[in-house]
Amino acid sequence: MQKERILINDFGGYPFPIGLSRYLANQGYVVMHCYLSNINTPHGNMIKRDSDPETLIIQPVMLKAEFSKYSFVGRLKGELEYAGKVSKLIDTFKPNIFLSANTPLLAQGNLLSKCERSNVKFIYWCQDIHSIALKGFLRKKIPLFGGLAAKYFEYKEVRLLKRSKAIITISEDFNEIFAGWKIKLNNVYAIHNWAPIDELVSYPKQNDWSSKLGLDAKFVVTYSGTLGLKHNPSLIANAAKALKDNDKIQFLVVSEGLGADFLSEKKKEYQLDNLTLLPFQDYKDLPKILSSADVLLSILENDAALYSVPSKVLTYLCSRKPIILSVPLDNLAAKIVFKYNAGFCISPGNHAELVEKIVHLLNNPELKLSLGENGRKYAEENFDLDIIGRKFISVFEAIKN
Repeated sequence: MQKERILINDFGGYPFPIGLSRYLANQGYVVMHCYLSNINTPHGNMIKRDSDPETLIIQPVMLKAEFSKYSFVGRLKGELEYAGKVSKLIDTFKPNIFLSANTPLLAQGNLLSKCERSNVKFIYWCQDIHSIALKGFLRKKIPLFGGLAAKYFEYKEVRLLKRSKAIITISEDFNEIFAGWKIKLNNVYAIHNWAPIDELVSYPKQNDWSSKLGLDAKFVVTYSGTLGLKHNPSLIANAAKALKDNDKIQFLVVSEGLGADFLSEKKKEYQLDNLTLLPFQDYKDLPKILSSADVLLSILENDAALYSVPSKVLTYLCSRKPIILSVPLDNLAAKIVFKYNAGFCISPGNHAELVEKIVHLLNNPELKLSLGENGRKYAEENFDLDIIGRKFISVFEAIKN
């Protein structure tokens, strides 16, 4: 009996969903994996491998112009264009199941409507509660009407969730808010996110990548990934400024966009020779970048959604390096780091606390090693793709009828 045709819509092109597509294709499913190719964010391994089965199609979706994260009109146009292009993929690929992840609400709504018209089962892979994440931002940007705009996005998000054939969340914690929205929980499946642990091998701290940048003899604090609206790059600038006279410590930021531009200005203003800024690097170099670090840093602002787990944190957990999280303490990522003793969590924006933790790890190498190993242990126990993949297959089976 022929297996289903599955179209996985991975708007952001992150490292872990493509691993799921590869797994499903190896199980006999015919899989198309589409993602937005011209968005300023690091992508996973989107190159077809020799070992990939013929039943896997990796389909980049390119817009006429780079997706604009920070312009309301540009973002609106980009979402509409993306949804239109993916709708055409639905027509040509003719999937039985459409699994949609990390897609903005306007595009998500258009794609759900397309699936309804095409008799395709739509699964909402809910990585975050968009309307909660937007609430604080809209109230800041539009003081008079931000509350009304937030209400509209909440209404839209609830409608999309209720219309979906099934919902996959990244934590059971979503159920509380879903119950408040009167979403049927028998339709909701929790499958925790992961990172592609097989691709994130460990290298010595001194490797060809670190040597090229002169980082071998430094205690390196690394931030790798998007620095967007929900991040606070001034935290890094202020910590680097406070530690500029400590010649043992070097900050490394691998990013692009508004946050990286801000840090470039502060590097000049504060004369921060201890801050190295690089654009996004090739995905194949990521293991060496992480191995070059002594500490890995992740940041979310206070009004970032409690339900968001930055994919970089899951990647960091594979690296055998301690993590310092500057996030709300009730955030899911913080709960993981707390529970498994994989690093430290500090209150958002508190650069003095960040400096204290960095110096503490510099002076306690055994603690640094211990925290890093704890993170890796969590990854090894929770990132088995065969177990994760079978959970997705069980959802596909549940919605057959």
